[in-house]
Amino acid sequence: MVPSRLMSATFPTSKVLTTWVKNIRPATELYEGIGALSSKAYTDPTTLPTSGGATYDGLMSLEQIVGEMTMTTDFANDAISGSMTDFIDEDDSAISGTLTISSASDGGIDRTVDTAIAYTFAAELTGELSDEDGAYTIVSAILGDFTGPDQEYVEGSVIGFAIDTVSDEEIDFSGHFGGEQQ
Repeated sequence: MVPSRLMSATFPTSKVLTTWVKNIRPATELYEGIGALSSKAYTDPTTLPTSGGATYDGLMSLEQIVGEMTMTTDFANDAISGSMTDFIDEDDSAISGTLTISSASDGGIDRTVDTAIAYTFAAELTGELSDEDGAYTIVSAILGDFTGPDQEYVEGSVIGFAIDTVSDEEIDFSGHFGGEQQ
């Protein structure tokens, strides 16, 4: 089951993410696609293709860091996969690691959902990130929708926590993502 939109009512919008990222990095064509998300209507999940797939490139924010996202959909199997790499923080410092997007164990595309109250897809986002302050295990979920009449974009929220690999302290975080079909 894909969680309700109410869970992410306080998460930033695509427009906020785009503005924040533009202040950190030079503008690229990625930002243009993400900026367009806030004006696109959700794709009716009953109209999604039943074969083939699509790849989306974009950005994902996790609190004070941003990374590049590649997400692939497998419409025949209602599956989502991908990765997040090339992280930077608010000081433009690099953060090492890769996060993996996978709907293999829980999630995927829900073609019966009402997009007014719930997300069209869900997947796990897991992996390890490290910087000069330490290393963290990321345990989170992405919840999102396709937007545009031909699912040209994906957008949604990230919720989860980071576990400090030394102290085992759990740090809650939230974020947002957006991507354009390639």
